[in-house]
Amino acid sequence: MGHSIRFGNDVTRLPGGDFFFTDSDFKWERREFPYIMIEASPNGRLMWFNPKTRFSNVALFDLYFPNGIQISPDQQFMLICESSAYRILKYYLKGDKMGQTEIFADNLPKVPDNIRLSKNGGYWVALSGPVRSAEDLLTLSDFMGRRPWLRKQIAKVGL
Repeated sequence: MGHSIRFGNDVTRLPGGDFFFTDSDFKWERREFPYIMIEASPNGRLMWFNPKTRFSNVALFDLYFPNGIQISPDQQFMLICESSAYRILKYYLKGDKMGQTEIFADNLPKVPDNIRLSKNGGYWVALSGPVRSAEDLLTLSDFMGRRPWLRKQIAKVGL
């Protein structure tokens, strides 16, 4: 896509030496992260880098504020937090589904931030922001999620 990295976020290293990292948004910088959440556009990427060849490329395009990443213990897949989509994706690194993604967890009650392995084989996910539930009032993200034209207008004029 030819975009420079504007909002590098999480990084992890594969046993073979390659690195995977998230670029949360190619349009906005870290200090402008509220605009990313308001706009909720798929401007994020999962990228990889080989330090021996010094070659890098984009593994996944069109991610919604990709944030934390975590490789599974067997290195078969990676989990990717998509903050502005309130979900976690599963990206296959090996096997028949290599290069494919599927939703691992969807409609989370808060914004998924980072993710790490737990000692018992599960995952710890940092969640931030107000709780999203049927009993609560809609969050700003929920309200604006159904109004993409409003998100873009607010992002243009600033907070």
